[in-house]
Amino acid sequence: YYARATAGPGDGRLGALVRALLPGRRIAPRLADIGDHDERAAVVCAVTALCVARGRYAAVGDAAHGFVALPPPAPAPGAPGLQPGALAILAANAGSRGLVIEGGEGTAGRRRHLSSRGPPP
Repeated sequence: YYARATAGPGDGRLGALVRALLPGRRIAPRLADIGDHDERAAVVCAVTALCVARGRYAAVGDAAHGFVALPPPAPAPGAPGLQPGALAILAANAGSRGLVIEGGEGTAGRRRHLSSRGPPP
């Protein structure tokens, strides 16, 4: 999956997501050149933390068991981030299991709920 996410010009969608989160910054080394499994995992963890720190993320879970942080919803199909189809599948599965999908918006970390279930208790 990492190879697919970094394929293409500018390190693919993963590179585009990092540039959207850190405009004007240069990524070195190229994300596509990172081949070691543990180093790739570290990059994914760092990008996830960056998404949360910038207040641009989606999270799935509940207050009792915690949340899993994901990239922010893509502004349009094909743009970097959680694709609309994937978000729809997550929402359908989350609702049937009593989970919530929520996300940050902008750098102020304002929260918005992305599922129809409403905020966690």
